[in-house]
Amino acid sequence: MSDLTTPTWDITTGVPPKIKVEPKDDVVARLGRSPDRGDAVATAMYADHLAASKVHAPGVQRDGRPSRAAARYDRPTTQSLPPSKFT
Repeated sequence: MSDLTTPTWDITTGVPPKIKVEPKDDVVARLGRSPDRGDAVATAMYADHLAASKVHAPGVQRDGRPSRAAARYDRPTTQSLPPSKFT
């Protein structure tokens, strides 16, 4: 549990505000070891999120060919692009 709760974070100013997480080297120095198990848990949860999400890319390219993005990750895509007035 300490692997996941040790890193500190801060909100940076800007538009939009961003979250800055403590570098892993600093966490290793404070813990005295690498937080590998915490990394594995976070990566697994993010992988589940990605598997359930859609690729934010068009389903077809402007020339009508299928987009490679969805096929590469075997996930559904968002809606196709509307017809372009430039083609």
